[in-house]
Parts: sequence; C-alpha cells; structure tokens
Amino acid sequence: MGVYEGIGKINKFGENEDVAADTQEDVWALGGDYPYPETALITHVSQTVDQLAMRGAQIKMEGLDDNWDVARQRVFLDDDDTTTPVALATPLIRVWRADVGAPVALASSVRIHNAAETVDYAVMDVGHNQTMMAQYTVPREHTAYMTNYYASVISDAVGNKQPSSTDIHLFARDNGFGHDWQIKHELAIPQGQPGFQHFFKPYYTFSQLSDIKVVALCASEPGHVHAGFDLIVLDNAVYGPPGIVS
Repeated sequence: MGVYEGIGKINKFGENEDVAADTQEDVWALGGDYPYPETALITHVSQTVDQLAMRGAQIKMEGLDDNWDVARQRVFLDDDDTTTPVALATPLIRVWRADVGAPVALASSVRIHNAAETVDYAVMDVGHNQTMMAQYTVPREHTAYMTNYYASVISDAVGNKQPSSTDIHLFARDNGFGHDWQIKHELAIPQGQPGFQHFFKPYYTFSQLSDIKVVALCASEPGHVHAGFDLIVLDNAVYGPPGIVS
C-alpha cells in the first residue's frame, strides 16, 4: 500500500516464446541464459528500427547501480533516429523492468544494452510496451520475501510447441556470499495441463544482492512459457536483516 516506511513490493513476470526442446532456458524475452554483467555495463537504450512516433519518447526503467542500490530513471530516445543509442544517466549492473512512458505503441523492439551494442540486457517487444522478464535482484541492505511464483505453458500444435512436460525451476544466486546458482523450488506441468501458482508459507527469504530467476525445461518439443513471482521487499535499515536465511 505504500503506507509504511521501508516496505515495498515487486511483481515480476516474463515470457519465453521459444524454449528449445530439452534445453534449460531463462524465462525472458530473448530466451537462453540471461547475461548477468559483473559490472555496470548496462549503459544505453535504442530501438531496432527507427519509429517516428517514438522519437524523443520517454523510457522508464528500474534496476541497480554499481553500488547495488535501486536506481529508477527516465531516458528519452534520440530525437532524429530512435536506433541511435542514448546513454543512461546512471549506468546499471542490473535492470529488471522498463516501459514506454508515452502514448505510443511500439512498432519495433526497444533494447537496453551495453555501449558496444553487443549484449541486450532487457527488451521491450512489439505488443507489450514493457519488458517481460522473470528476473529480479535484491538491492543492497534489503531483504526480499517471496509470497508465490507461477508458470504456464501455451499449447501450440501448429508451431510444434507441445512439450510432453515442462519443468519449472526457481533459482537464486546470493552474490553477497559469493554463491553459485542454487535451486529453491521446482514443479512440473504435464502436457495439456494448466499451469500452477505455488504459495510459500512461510514466505521464502532472499538476502541482499541475490539474483532470482525462473527457468524452464521443455521435454521432447519446444515450449512457449509464461512465469513470474511476487515479492515483499524490506529495508534492513528500518527492520534489520532476518535472523535466519535459508
């Protein structure tokens, strides 16, 4: 509700339209393994094809700066050619959401990338006007509590996307302690069955600097997967870190 100091909420959702058969992929717009940078390499934004109506349009984004603190900023696409990269005011080490801050429907994708334009860290596709990525990173001096996560698979016989089953994995990596990726929960969706929403009771705890993501593994055939999760995020300066983190 935004009533109490030091309490925030995060609702993350993503889509991977083409998870390769028998291959583990992160649930985000570009598929494959998400390219987490080790430094603040997320520096520019541009559009794949110049769109007159998007020239000078506002892009809003949220992520973490090089100190792993929350950075919310607005950047405006180039006034003459939206494919021209525009520098962010604050370089980011993580980005978890961006959306179009103008009354315009995208006619081509908007990319958030490095200076060399060789790596995309977030993409807004046509028809969405915001990012679709089931990833989040807990800011410095904060603790996140996951209330639930969910996933579903679209059956597409024409596109040969009817996996015999789809494994959904919830992964986290605690960068504060130098951990590698660890599985935190998993469920499977049989072919033709509805998706799931799993509620954590008590809420699952993620400490500061932890990367969180949802991963899909489709058996036998490719799959079109949606997934996401909901978090309550507390400021440790107000409430103190939890006594036990598992």
